[in-house]
Amino acid sequence: MDSKETCIEEVPPCPPSIHLIGGPGGSRAILAVSGMLLALNYLGLNKFATIGGISGGSLPLRLLAGGMSVKDIVAVAIELQFLDLLDEQGKMSAVMAEHYRAGRYKGERPVNGLYRSEKLGDWVNSFYGGAWPESFWTLAVEKESQILFTKEGVFERLKDQPFTRMTAREQNLGDAIRASCSVPGWFKPVEMTIEECDRKLMLYDGGLSWEGRTPVSIARDHFHADSKDIIMCDVGIEPGAREFIFSAIWKFVCGGRCITPLGERPDENDRELVVTPVVTSLHSFDFDSHPDRKWEAIMEGFAATVLDLNKSYRLEKEKFLRAKQVIEDYYSSVSILKKAKPGAVSEMTVKLLTEHGVL
Repeated sequence: MDSKETCIEEVPPCPPSIHLIGGPGGSRAILAVSGMLLALNYLGLNKFATIGGISGGSLPLRLLAGGMSVKDIVAVAIELQFLDLLDEQGKMSAVMAEHYRAGRYKGERPVNGLYRSEKLGDWVNSFYGGAWPESFWTLAVEKESQILFTKEGVFERLKDQPFTRMTAREQNLGDAIRASCSVPGWFKPVEMTIEECDRKLMLYDGGLSWEGRTPVSIARDHFHADSKDIIMCDVGIEPGAREFIFSAIWKFVCGGRCITPLGERPDENDRELVVTPVVTSLHSFDFDSHPDRKWEAIMEGFAATVLDLNKSYRLEKEKFLRAKQVIEDYYSSVSILKKAKPGAVSEMTVKLLTEHGVL
């Protein structure tokens, strides 16, 4: 067997049942993960062993795990005015100043934020009666611990330690997702009492643990997933200087405990697939973006998923070529429409995806 044939044999087939994970990134994550779902569905990869997410990536996956169609999830992502789900309670400068005076030298995270998120929890629970989907999980952080929320209860672990069950009772789904989204400074942390172990938790964004943006070990360690069956979407840090400057300031104010660590990212020798869309059409905390910008972020998620899947798995050639044609048609069209009137990109994208059978 020649080297070319050997190389082909070494590329695994797509997993029959995927452990799907959505990473953090606010609005960029919500939209890119929605685009990932469009791509997976178009390629016929729609059987999931577990579905989990942290921060923004948890929102579309909660809808998927609840049984919503991918087409409807995308529609929700486009229509969602995230700012309507938040209550502003101050200015970022005031939050930073308060924490610098009262909390920085205690090694704590801020106890206040720019927004309160109770409305977000109510919105999450407005779908399917707020019931926990069987396969869904989300993750928050309390001090140095990962706090894992599932239908089977709440679990805790420290780095290099196994999970221990805190309670077998499922917690309020909206509160669990609020906790996973509680970026320090931006959102007031979620307080939760676990009566069975007499613990009062102060919960923050799930991306703040030692794993950072890519907590793929949750699927491996808690759900016993094979690494090759894990597919994750991570939009990464924002391109450009915006996030670098903000992170530098907040690191000074918060002593480093409020910034997402680099984590132990899977490298090229690991078998998990981490899809990495580069979303530049909006920022993580752009909560009221125009639909044109949202569609661009969704299509970045779609394109990255198709191309990364083709590199990592043996996709059916015909399906891959059809998906690749969608990507090429989209980018050739959107480049022409950059200076068109608002709404032109949205109209073109919906028409294109409908004609190709993606929507």
